Amino acid sequence: MRLLFTLSAPSKRVLVSNQYCLDLFLYLIQFLYLDVSKESVRRIVRVTRRPYKPTKVQKVFQRDHERRQAYCEWGLRQLARNPLFFRRVCFSDESTFTNNGPINKQVTRMWSEQNPHWFIENDRQHRWKFNVWIGIVGDRIIGPIFYNENLTARRYRRLLRLINGRLHDNPIPQSQMWWQMDGAPAHNAAVVTEYLEERFPERWIGLNSPHVRSEDHLI
Repeated sequence: MRLLFTLSAPSKRVLVSNQYCLDLFLYLIQFLYLDVSKESVRRIVRVTRRPYKPTKVQKVFQRDHERRQAYCEWGLRQLARNPLFFRRVCFSDESTFTNNGPINKQVTRMWSEQNPHWFIENDRQHRWKFNVWIGIVGDRIIGPIFYNENLTARRYRRLLRLINGRLHDNPIPQSQMWWQMDGAPAHNAAVVTEYLEERFPERWIGLNSPHVRSEDHLI
């Protein structure tokens, strides 16, 4: 059996004055016959609050916090020695593009005097994708380099050899350049780290980099 309550306007404002009361208020509206419409709640809430959308981020584990803190401390040491240190670092990453990428309809708009009956075709029968690698050193862009296959350790090593030929056009000598990459499995295989140690001896930054994680750099 549900109950019926009637709330005055001041009572409504008090109930939505903090988040706990607001959650309770909405619960009561859902499961009890309160003499309050949802539009009334929205109108009162908008006086002091604004709606915010969540942002998806990569899950971070405890070990990731420790590594990030160690990297920040290490980076501060490098900047203390050379304020332009990070202009010598090649920040690199890859991305995959497909013909069926997600579309955010909330931010996709076509302005028109009349309804254009705008449709976006989604071809699920003929799918294709391609991958792109790109690097940034200072204010210079290296690449992009396109490839079709999924990235494996051996393919990434071949990609590094191709990239190596393009580094000579950069104003930063390769003997002074650092290489940074993320923690993708292909980046941290032995065949890759051995090659990086040859091309960037003690100057590469990655998940298993012994240089950034050495005792001299850790907290």
